[in-house]
Amino acid sequence: MKYLILFYIRFASKRLLHIKLSKIINKGGQNLFDLIDNLLDLSKVESSDFAIHCEKIPIHEFIDDLKTKIHLIAFEKNISLYHSN
Repeated sequence: MKYLILFYIRFASKRLLHIKLSKIINKGGQNLFDLIDNLLDLSKVESSDFAIHCEKIPIHEFIDDLKTKIHLIAFEKNISLYHSN
């Protein structure tokens, strides 16, 4: 029974890691899509066919996404990062 519980804990933690990594991959794909979209908009600017659109962004969400990406890069390079609010 003890080994079954340990196996389940390991399985669950790996599953949570996979879910987190898939969210990071999904967010990266969205960022790539946004980059391509921005490049297309840049071509409109160069052809003088554009309009400026200003909007507020949720800064905390932006910073959290940035921290996640930086931590992933650090993890891949075996670097420990610590931050405080």
